[in-house]
Amino acid sequence: MSQDSQDVKPSDKEDYLHVGKVDLQFVPPKSLEPRRFRGRYLVLVLLGLTCVIATAVIVFGVTGWAIGSNIGAIRKDIKSANQTIIAELISLEKEEVKDEQKFTKVDKMVKNMTQEMKEVKTQLQEQISKLHKSIQTTNCNLEDIKHNRTGGICCPKGWRLFDRNCYWFSKTTKSWDEAKADCEAQESHLVTITSYKEQQFVALQAKPRHTWIGLSFVSGSWKWVDGATYTIRRADWRPGEPNNYSFHVAGEPAHCAHIYSDGLWSDEHCSRQYYWACEAGTKG
Repeated sequence: MSQDSQDVKPSDKEDYLHVGKVDLQFVPPKSLEPRRFRGRYLVLVLLGLTCVIATAVIVFGVTGWAIGSNIGAIRKDIKSANQTIIAELISLEKEEVKDEQKFTKVDKMVKNMTQEMKEVKTQLQEQISKLHKSIQTTNCNLEDIKHNRTGGICCPKGWRLFDRNCYWFSKTTKSWDEAKADCEAQESHLVTITSYKEQQFVALQAKPRHTWIGLSFVSGSWKWVDGATYTIRRADWRPGEPNNYSFHVAGEPAHCAHIYSDGLWSDEHCSRQYYWACEAGTKG
């Protein structure tokens, strides 16, 4: 045995293995320990997530049960409210039917009363007309006795006779439509002028007032209140008239005729307040 072999210590034999001239040493892997740590950490994380999910499931389950209970109660309340509303609607419909029946009954009564009032009004107008005629006849008879005549022509008191017609001239003013209605209420009509002499008579009696006459512009033409169509004669009108223009109501048409104190005519807005003249037939 050589000296080199003898110099090797037993402890050195434990650390080294001699295989020929090559020395082999066992070194544990450096990455094994961190891998073990990471595996344990992953297991803990998974366990934590499992607990969280389980807790959430329990919480949501309890909450869902509570919500389901509340929804059930709400459904019962809604059903009860619906039943109450339906009952109220049925009651209202019944009351509405009753009210409608009452309304129909009242409406029928009002219509009947309106018709009766119209009939009464017609009868009163007829009676008033007869009374006017009776008064006129009585006045004419008195005039006949006074003047010792028989079958003479006469007019109601306050009216003026001209060419077998009677004329009445107002002392107040009205619109054309109001004046027309007033004449009709006196069993007459707004004056219709058919001759030069009549025009001069009316102008003389109306002087110096502007006075409505029974002529108006209707459906594109001038017509008298009795429906007769009037053909324009320049001799009847003031210069430039009729011009369908109102000096008193700006922007509005002038569709009603009135007579000036000089006997000539002019058109004016029908709402203008003027005096008026009525004309009626005579007795006799």
